[in-house]
Amino acid sequence: MRTLAIDTSTEAASIAVVIGDGPPAEVSFPGGKKRGEKLVPAVQATLEGLGLAPRDLEAYVIGLGPGSFTGLRAGLSFIKGLHLANPRPAVGVSSLQALACNARSWRGRIVAAVDAKKDQVFAAAFNCDGCSAPARVTEDEALGPLELVELARGNTLVVGDGLKKYGEMIRDALGGSAFIAPEPLWYPRAAWLAELAKPRLLNGESDDVESMVPFYVRHSDAELKLGKRVDFS
Repeated sequence: MRTLAIDTSTEAASIAVVIGDGPPAEVSFPGGKKRGEKLVPAVQATLEGLGLAPRDLEAYVIGLGPGSFTGLRAGLSFIKGLHLANPRPAVGVSSLQALACNARSWRGRIVAAVDAKKDQVFAAAFNCDGCSAPARVTEDEALGPLELVELARGNTLVVGDGLKKYGEMIRDALGGSAFIAPEPLWYPRAAWLAELAKPRLLNGESDDVESMVPFYVRHSDAELKLGKRVDFS
């Protein structure tokens, strides 16, 4: 199966094309505010490097977040556009679970935490004992710094760009029991998305692309402002 996987939930967008059981062709790049514009040439270059055209793809996988509102919309819009031109099975995957896969050699709890702005992180806990897919312990949610510290207690490895803001605080609070993943492991990889989605795709399962939406966890600033206008109208 020739699968295209994309994650745009953080500032580092990731693209992977996986053919069967072979190694992924994978590229990551700074997403920024123009993720949608950068996705097109990046996907095109990756496919051309493999001698493939978009019509040769057999499945799509997309990271649904939580994460950057703008990034998630850009990635999902791109997949929906591809699916419209070339209908194929598509699966949505938690970006936090893909992020936890970066540390799946860890034996114990993994906390995936990405910066959610507004003094919060989007986070979830997973258990792993050398497994291929970390097992979920908590749901994806928006947490404050102190809640993140509590989630990270015990034999827990924390991974994700939420560590930029809160890594030192976790070290100060937990001391020698704080386990922090190195920075190269702080961003979701599209290759893990493809691996997590593979069992469903092989079983003939997929998600409805038209109704697929990002997992935002909380409302965007625009939605909050709209809500305030509605409340006071």
